[in-house]
Amino acid sequence: MRYGQDFIERVRDANNIVDIISQYTELKGRGHQHMGLCPFPDHNEKSPSFSVSESKQLYHCFGCKKSGNIFTFLETYNGYSFVESLEYLAGRAHIEMPKLSENKDQKSTLSPSQKTQMFRANKFAAVFYHQKLKNLAADHKLMAYLKKRKLTDEIIDDFRLGYAPEGWDELTQNLAEKKVPTSLSNQLGLIRPNKKGGHFDLFRDRLMFPIFAIDNNVIGFGGRIIDQGQPKYINSVESEVFKKGQSFYGIHKTSPHIRSADQVIVVEGYMDLLALYGAGVKNAVATLGTALTEKHVIALKKLTKNIVLLFDGDQAGRVAAERSLIHFFSHDLLPQVYLLPEGVDPDDYVKEVGREEFVEKISKGRDLFLHLLGDWMKSYGGTPKDKIDMIEKVSPFILALKDIRLKQMYVEELGRCLIEDPKKIYAWMNTQKRPTQSPFAAPEAEEPSLSEKISLEKVGQDELVLLGLSLKSLKYMEFFIRNQGLESLSHKPLQQLFTEVVAKYGQDPKAFDKLAHLVISRVENPEKIVNLINLSSEDEGFDEDASLLKECFIRVKDRFLQRQASVLVAQMKNQPDDLKLERFVNIQNERKALKELKNTPLGEMNGKRE
Repeated sequence: MRYGQDFIERVRDANNIVDIISQYTELKGRGHQHMGLCPFPDHNEKSPSFSVSESKQLYHCFGCKKSGNIFTFLETYNGYSFVESLEYLAGRAHIEMPKLSENKDQKSTLSPSQKTQMFRANKFAAVFYHQKLKNLAADHKLMAYLKKRKLTDEIIDDFRLGYAPEGWDELTQNLAEKKVPTSLSNQLGLIRPNKKGGHFDLFRDRLMFPIFAIDNNVIGFGGRIIDQGQPKYINSVESEVFKKGQSFYGIHKTSPHIRSADQVIVVEGYMDLLALYGAGVKNAVATLGTALTEKHVIALKKLTKNIVLLFDGDQAGRVAAERSLIHFFSHDLLPQVYLLPEGVDPDDYVKEVGREEFVEKISKGRDLFLHLLGDWMKSYGGTPKDKIDMIEKVSPFILALKDIRLKQMYVEELGRCLIEDPKKIYAWMNTQKRPTQSPFAAPEAEEPSLSEKISLEKVGQDELVLLGLSLKSLKYMEFFIRNQGLESLSHKPLQQLFTEVVAKYGQDPKAFDKLAHLVISRVENPEKIVNLINLSSEDEGFDEDASLLKECFIRVKDRFLQRQASVLVAQMKNQPDDLKLERFVNIQNERKALKELKNTPLGEMNGKRE
C-alpha cells in the first residue's frame, strides 16, 4: 500500500460519509441513521431504501444491495481508484498528502490548497459565464443557436453552459472583484496580458462549455464561436489541473450511467455528447479535440471494460480509431467501433434515428481490430511484399496483447486473410522483436496475482455471518473475542485481518464503530459484510441477531473442533499417545457441550476450554 494505515485513518476520520453522499442524494437523518433515495443510476426507486450510518460511516441500499464505506462509495460512484479517493478526501479536508519521492509519476508540485484555489477560480468563471447566458435576451444570436441545436434549459443547467460576452475584460474585472490573483487567472488561461500592462479575456463572444473532472471540480473550458469564424473551438491552456490528453467532457454527469450500463460510448465533441445525453443516451464521454491517449484509456478502464468508439465515417475517424487501438490492447481492452455514415456526426444521427434505434445499432458495433484489418485488406494485393507490409503493420497490435487466446484468434484471422499458416505469421512477427510466448504453444500455469484486498467469495456463510455481526454490536464483538472466535476461522487471510481488528479493539474499545470501516477498506465484495451489519442500531433486532450469531458460532466452532480431532486421529494411527488421546476425548466432550449452548443466553456463553 502506498500510504500508511495511520494516514488513511486520519483522512477517513476527517471526512463524514453523510456529507459526501449528500452531494448525490438527499438524506434525512434519524439519530445516527440517515435514509434517502439510492443515488446509483441503475437503481431507480420512489421510496427511500438507501441507508447511511454516521456512527459506523457505512452505507447500504436495501434495494440494490450496494454497500461500503466512504472510499468504496467514491470508487463505485465516481470510478476512482482507492488512491484517488484518498487524495480527493485529503484535499477536501485540507490534509497534505505525504510526498512519495520514489513515485516517478508524481510530477505535480501543487499542494491540495493550491489546487483548491485553481478549482475555485475556475468555478467563479463558470458561474460568471453561466449567469451571462441566463441573462441573454430572447432574440440574442446565441439563443437562436441553442434552439437550433435543441439544447434544452435542463441540459444548459445540468452542464452549466455559459456565454463569454463580447467585451474585452468583463471576466478579468469579475475575477479581480472575487480577489482571484491575476497571476492565477493568467496561469489557468482565463485571461491574457496585453501590451499596455493590463489583461484581457481569452474567451469572447463564445458559447462556453465548462469541463468538469469526475469529482465535479471545474478544470477548464471549451469555447465555441457562434458566428462563422476561426478557430471554431478553443480550449483552456493546459495547467496543473487540466490536461487535454487525460480529460473527458461530460464525465462528471455520465460516469454513474457508464458504470450502470457497464459500457461507455466515446464521441469526439461537446455537442455530440450533449446530443446523446439529451436523447437519453447518458453512458457517453467526449474527447477534447485530441486523439485517445493511454491515460484516456486508463481512465475509461476504471469505469468499464466495454468501450464503443463512435467516430465519423471519414478518414479522420478511421485514423483516430487506428491510433487508439494500441493503447487499448496494451491494457487488455477490446473496444468496439461504430462508424457513422460519412458526413454525418453523432448529433445529427441520434436525432435522425431516435434513441432506441441508436442504442440497437451501437450494440452491433464491430471489434475494432477486425474492423481495421478489413480496412487494411482493401489495399492488399497478395504479393510477398504486401504480405510483409501487412504483417509489419499488424505486429505491434498483436504483440501488445497479453492474452494468449486473443493473440491466437487474431493471428488465425490474419492467416485466413493472407492465406498463410498462422504459426509462420507469428514467427515472422518476432523476427525483429524480442520473442514472446507463442499463442500456439501449450498454456503455462498462471502465477497467482497478489492483491491488497481480500476476496470474500470463498468464505463460508457461517463465518461471514459471525464476522459481520461481530462488527455490528459491542455485545457481539465481546462474545466473538470471549469465545475465541478467531482460532475457529478456516479462511486464513480473513483470520489475519480480524486478528488486527481484535487487536485494535483491545487498544481502544471506544473506537468500536471504526472497526467496520477498517474491514470494508480491506476486502473485496464489501456488501457481503455490510449486508449483515444492516446499518441498524445495536438494540434493533437484537434477539434475532443473537440467535443467528449463536447458531453460526456453534457450527464454525464445531467444524474447527472436527478438524482438530481428525488431525489427532491421523497422528495416533502412526504413534499412539496418551496425551493426544486425552486431548481427543476433551474435544469430543467440547463438541457435545456446544450443542447445549443454543438456548443459553448470549452473555453466559463461554467457549473457552478448561
